[in-house]
Amino acid sequence: MGKARQTVVHVAGRDVVITNPDKTFFPEAGHTKLDLVRYYAAIAEGALRGIAGRPIVGTTLTRAIGTWNGSKPLSFLYRWDRCLDRACGVRAVAARTRTYRVRPADRGRRLRLTVVATNAVGRATASSTPTRTIR
Repeated sequence: MGKARQTVVHVAGRDVVITNPDKTFFPEAGHTKLDLVRYYAAIAEGALRGIAGRPIVGTTLTRAIGTWNGSKPLSFLYRWDRCLDRACGVRAVAARTRTYRVRPADRGRRLRLTVVATNAVGRATASSTPTRTIR
């Protein structure tokens, strides 16, 4: 067997080796593995920005969109999760809005926002770091 073809993509200050970059992932649209890598790399910075606001009951948390790259138009879906364990692996959906008003039910928990960006090429999902424990 021959060695798989590779391509190096520079992402966030690192060189990432992509094997089989020509492998087709979405035959109908003709998108390859390399197309997907470039798409995710283009939108990652905006997807990974943090939550703004203080984690206190009664305050409103927001999510700055940041700068997004990729084929326009981009649409966004938001999901605020109430973390039910320390690692935020177990969670309950608290809201599906861009901003979130912290509720008494959140006290003693942490919140995390997941953003899904979608365009004609596909979709990418990114989650924020959980907030500090809600007071």
